[in-house]
Amino acid sequence: MYSIKMGSNVKIISISVAAFVLLTITLYGGLSFAVWNLHTQSVSLKYENANLQNQISELRGFIGANPNPHSSDEATVMDTLKRLTRQSGSSQSATDLLADALAELIEKKLYTIMDCARDDADNLTDCSLKPGPKGDKGCLGDQGKEGPQGMNGEPGVKGHIGYPGHKGEVGPKGPIGNPGPMGHRGVKGDMGEIGQRGEAGVKGERGFKGHYGFPGHKGESGGPGAKGVKGDRGFGGNNGRKGEKGMTGVQGPPGSIPTTIPSEACGGLGWRKVAFIDMTDTSQNCPQGLTLTGYSKRSCGRTHTNAWACSSVTFPVGGGQYSRVCGRAKAYQWGEMNSFLGYHRHSRGINAQYVAGLSFTHGTPRTHIWSFAAGLYQGISGTNYGIHRCPCNPGNTASPPPYVGNDYFCESGVSSNSARGGRLYPADPLWDGQGCIHGNQCCSLNNPPWFFKTLPTPTTDDIEMRLCLTNAASISNIALEQMELYVYCHGDGHTKATNSTIRLLSKCGRTHTNSIDCSSVTFPVGGDQYSRVCGRAKAYHYGWLYSFLGYHQSRGINAQYVDGLSFTHGTPRTHIWTFAAGLYQGISGDTNYRNYRCPCNPGNTYTSPPFVGNDYFCESGVSSRSAVGRNIFYPDDPLWDGQGCIHGNPCCSLNKPPWFTKTLPTPTTDDIEMRMCIWQIAVAGNIALEQMELYVY
Repeated sequence: MYSIKMGSNVKIISISVAAFVLLTITLYGGLSFAVWNLHTQSVSLKYENANLQNQISELRGFIGANPNPHSSDEATVMDTLKRLTRQSGSSQSATDLLADALAELIEKKLYTIMDCARDDADNLTDCSLKPGPKGDKGCLGDQGKEGPQGMNGEPGVKGHIGYPGHKGEVGPKGPIGNPGPMGHRGVKGDMGEIGQRGEAGVKGERGFKGHYGFPGHKGESGGPGAKGVKGDRGFGGNNGRKGEKGMTGVQGPPGSIPTTIPSEACGGLGWRKVAFIDMTDTSQNCPQGLTLTGYSKRSCGRTHTNAWACSSVTFPVGGGQYSRVCGRAKAYQWGEMNSFLGYHRHSRGINAQYVAGLSFTHGTPRTHIWSFAAGLYQGISGTNYGIHRCPCNPGNTASPPPYVGNDYFCESGVSSNSARGGRLYPADPLWDGQGCIHGNQCCSLNNPPWFFKTLPTPTTDDIEMRLCLTNAASISNIALEQMELYVYCHGDGHTKATNSTIRLLSKCGRTHTNSIDCSSVTFPVGGDQYSRVCGRAKAYHYGWLYSFLGYHQSRGINAQYVDGLSFTHGTPRTHIWTFAAGLYQGISGDTNYRNYRCPCNPGNTYTSPPFVGNDYFCESGVSSRSAVGRNIFYPDDPLWDGQGCIHGNPCCSLNKPPWFTKTLPTPTTDDIEMRMCIWQIAVAGNIALEQMELYVY
């Protein structure tokens, strides 16, 4: 690598020797400095490897052993250094540091030897160090560590607005909004044509046999004297001779009244209807707790299918106190029945399946009212299945449970021991008191179909009916066709005001004969507090009757304000109900005597008095003006029965006669006064009262 120009001149040799010595010192010093620099950096790296110092010492020894390096030593030094660092186990960072430092030293310090030019006098001149030729490009080093993030550049120029996006899909349907306000009522349409008359209905079944009427009161024994006037025929007594044909009954009360005025079989008014089932009416459904059977007889049956279970229905009484209960049930046997077997053989009590049939109870714990039991078959002799048959059957030694006592009916729809499960026996209904074979006493026990029970203590309990069976649904069922249940109001119930029932074969009229006057009758209530009044009246039109003309002639509640009947209570008088009679019916276009007719007649400009309001009935027994006459009796169209109004006259539907119901503003114990008031003198006008009933609640 080095070239020395030699000459004979000793001076030149001396200079060459000096130059060589200088170069050696320089190279040695550079290598020593590099070793020292590497030592210093290794210390700064906090001695990453404990063997690093040993490697540096070995490198120093190598340089010391080679004081005059030449070109071949470059690679030797580099290889030796790398070998030593690898063997030392130093970290990669220390190895790289040593290698890079040595390469830098060799690159900067190992230059070609000075090329000294010799002048013409062989003197050394223009001696200078000249770089050797450029070496080959080294290998690409490892990627350096990632530098810190540069500063954020300035925001770029705002771009142009992009094109509009595609239209999105239609969103899901929103919830339904609240209903809008109700629209105005439309104009009433024209009346449709009258439909064709329907076909005649199916003839109804024969009604239940009525009870005997109450015996008439015994007349007082009169002293000797003139022959008395023949009295009205009294009611027939029990087992008496057949009486005369009774009067045609009036139409039953509308609205809520049927709940308090049931069939005469339960004693007439004062009884409140609690339950009514009639599945012969196809518009009726079974009450909740029972289900339609699907048998050939339309009926209600059990909802439970397992054995030893009951289906229950509770009938609300309405909160009124009652002390008596009456009712009836008509059903059919389906399959096998076993009377009171549940009580006798399986110790079932009143809260369980003690009977095959119907159980009526009230209250908690249950208190017995009445049981409708069904036996396996009738039978009159022998002991076969005796306990499965009714206690009233001969041969059955098992009596009803003690909490039932004698308060039960028991029948069977099968005459002999042929009852089988899964079969309906429609020929002989249960609990109707009919169809028993000769010798069987069950049809006369307690005189079915109606039962009457007086409770030991008055109560307000609702009444529960349970349909209980001991067999599974595939073996037995009760097919209930009809059921009625009533309670007799006690204390708070409807009570008949004393002497307030008038049922006469003749008619009652006023006692005053002069005009513009009233005849008065007071009916004692008996001191009981009441808040509601109901009643009806049936009468006939006689002569000239002027509706509310008296009021419009300045007659008030204490005077003759009406032609008809006025019911009031207390002092001063408080209005209850008014029965008014108009001159004749009349319809629109007829303005003759319009203010003598009922306010409900078209064309009448007179209204009822303010103390009457809408609490009145008003009818006329005369259809037209031409038929009106003084001293004429009109028997064809009774007053206040809700019937007989000519077409276009709405008076027969006003307040739905014949029954009225009035709730008083304040409960009272006042007696009730009925006044019959007439504007005309007796020979010109009168009210012929035939029937009247009045009740308080």
